[in-house]
Amino acid sequence: MLEDVTPTEQVVASIKYLKELGYTIALDDFIFNKRFVPFIQMADIIKFDVENVSPEKLKPLFDKVKKITNVIILAERVETKEMFDYCKAAGADLFSRLLLCET
Repeated sequence: MLEDVTPTEQVVASIKYLKELGYTIALDDFIFNKRFVPFIQMADIIKFDVENVSPEKLKPLFDKVKKITNVIILAERVETKEMFDYCKAAGADLFSRLLLCET
């Protein structure tokens, strides 16, 4: 689910229905906001773009989400070994990086 989806009653009910059918629910480029708690509660995977997040904010952010539900955290745009280490220590479960192709 994209980050610009509003958690209306209809959207939450639709996601709940898909979850009951066995679909994996993933939140894309997630930014924590209390209004998204219904989405967090149903999510299986939450992808955080960590490129512009300071390392000291990662653990509190991941902990806040994991207090709501047992979710897989995917750290996206992990470009350096140092950021990998920060994300891993903060509780990220999966990692991805951006590959730039030169032409």
